[in-house]
Amino acid sequence: TNMLWNLVYYAFVTEVVMCMLFMFLSYLPMFIRRPIKDAVKKLNSPLLEKAAAAYVLALTMCFAGSIQMASKHRHHHEDAYAGHNNNLLNDSKRLRAERNSFLSFGSLFMALVLSQLWALLKRVIDLEEKDRTQAGVNEAFLKQDAKALEQTIA
Repeated sequence: TNMLWNLVYYAFVTEVVMCMLFMFLSYLPMFIRRPIKDAVKKLNSPLLEKAAAAYVLALTMCFAGSIQMASKHRHHHEDAYAGHNNNLLNDSKRLRAERNSFLSFGSLFMALVLSQLWALLKRVIDLEEKDRTQAGVNEAFLKQDAKALEQTIA
């Protein structure tokens, strides 16, 4: 189980870095921004959406499991033969479970933020392409109108 929480931790760190990258994308120079936008356009697939849903489901299960473990170790179970050591062991298990719940909830929250940033980034890319094509159409109409004006004048 320790390896699972290491994976959740590394996923959390990766999500934070990706969120920071997406948030600062508009401030980056164009030679950095363009390849990232091209990669986002190419990554739009149903398989990626299913993988993201499975990832969120796994994080939700980790969060629920850690909450369950934290509530299990919330109260000390006094035993006639177990003394101070049992209390320390119980406290360490409870604190570890609480740490895991904070970690999994943070990762779950960052996955939500990242998915919203991803959706906004795709929307901005689509709007930029639409604007670019509309500008090309407008330019073509202006050239056509200029030619028609020249013909009527001549």
